[in-house]
Amino acid sequence: MFHSFAELTAGKMALFISHRFSTARSADRIIDLENGKIAEEGSPHQLASLGGRYAEMFKMQSSDDC
Repeated sequence: MFHSFAELTAGKMALFISHRFSTARSADRIIDLENGKIAEEGSPHQLASLGGRYAEMFKMQSSDDC
């Protein structure tokens, strides 16, 4: 499904909503919402480097996947 999504949206803007951080890693830009407001915004690498809410939740989810 993700391969097809990438092919269909190549060169276009697409909005992908996910609660799985492993899925969000393929995004160019992530907007993390909390209570309807932007909590953090950036690339997956930028947000992971900040050590904020996104990084904390990503770490929590990846430890659950083991």
